[in-house]
Amino acid sequence: MTEYYVPSEEEFKDAARREFGFLKSEFAFKESQSPFKDKNPYSIFLHHKNAFVYIEGLSYGYSLGVQIGKLGILGNVKERFSLDYVVGLRRADLLEPKFPAKRGQIEQMKSAAFLLKECANDFLKGDFSTLPDVIRYQKEVQDKSRREYKAAEKKRVGIQALEAFHAKEYKKLLNCFLPLRNN
Repeated sequence: MTEYYVPSEEEFKDAARREFGFLKSEFAFKESQSPFKDKNPYSIFLHHKNAFVYIEGLSYGYSLGVQIGKLGILGNVKERFSLDYVVGLRRADLLEPKFPAKRGQIEQMKSAAFLLKECANDFLKGDFSTLPDVIRYQKEVQDKSRREYKAAEKKRVGIQALEAFHAKEYKKLLNCFLPLRNN
């Protein structure tokens, strides 16, 4: 049985500071207030020169998000992308699912810190020359996901329509296809 642990706000921040401490010691990142409008109390924002890393708790304590980004001259966010896309593009083999006995945000931080250091070193140094590749890959993944969703939705609606047809519920049959008209 998998054991999930949902940390308190302070436990989350302490663990993030510990696991991502290499950002401060090796890359001279500093922790500061997040510039994002939606203030997630389960998050820390680290920045150095034109780069930032944003670590946040998601899914009510069950998931972790790590975003990398580029800051403008005035400290405004110019680019923001998920570490997952960088890893997927550069080292997809590292994204294979693992099912440890303990799960949760703190456990995920250990893996995310390793992935960040392993796959995004150039961004951490402020070199965003490969960012167009990441953005292109992100768009490809999102487009594929959108196509798969639409195909699954059409299949689901087709099954509902077939059931309505066999039940001679013609009004229901027509209603099945109304949402598809706009696609």
